[in-house]
Amino acid sequence: GAAPTQSKFFVEHPVETIRTSIYGTEAMLELGRRKKVKKVVYLSSMEQYGVPYESGQVMTEDRLGYLDHLNVRSSYSESKRLCECYCKSYAVEYGVSAVIARLAQTFGPGVPVSDNRVFMQFTKSALKHENIVLHTKGDSMSNYCYIIDALTGILALMKAGEAGEAYNICHDEETRSIASIAQLVATHVSNNKSKVVFDIPEDVQGFGYAPTVHMFLSSKKLKSLGWKPKVSMAQAYVRLAEYIQEEGL
Repeated sequence: GAAPTQSKFFVEHPVETIRTSIYGTEAMLELGRRKKVKKVVYLSSMEQYGVPYESGQVMTEDRLGYLDHLNVRSSYSESKRLCECYCKSYAVEYGVSAVIARLAQTFGPGVPVSDNRVFMQFTKSALKHENIVLHTKGDSMSNYCYIIDALTGILALMKAGEAGEAYNICHDEETRSIASIAQLVATHVSNNKSKVVFDIPEDVQGFGYAPTVHMFLSSKKLKSLGWKPKVSMAQAYVRLAEYIQEEGL
């Protein structure tokens, strides 16, 4: 599962982004082949779906969207796709029981407080009663999973996931826009002492932001294995805020 996770890094270091994913995955699959391990779970990402061909499309594991492979930010998404193909190939050719976990945005206690992704930025701003500043319109729909739910999903795949198959891990009943999430954090973490403010630069290309996507992941396939998410988005952000305070923000 080793891979960079910050968009700016994908843009500034696309070669390292690809190398980390490909070489790391190959090493683990080779280890699985040599040791004849019972199960390998590869941590993929919802970003491998790209941009749905139809806005608002429900993305089940058999669907795929568009990726511009000549955009350096695609170094992350494309390498995830190739690693998934690697897992399938090892399963078919060598009998390695590799299962693919397509994780939605996953967060919660344990994530470094220095992390600069939006969930951490929003929460830290709310704790300080500062405005939550968005540099885009926040239209993208975010598919998320609280870390405990993600871990139980991975355990479910270790137990019952089928070799060479992919499974979405997400709380599909809590799909929200980035702007809606920002407002949720302002409400539940700062008790409305923070406001959501839009400050959109004229040129956002250099920031490495993902393209605006309206995508709804489905976790029906994983739920068929007996898994079910339990933590709502509001609960998740309150718990994240408690963790940040414990870490001494």
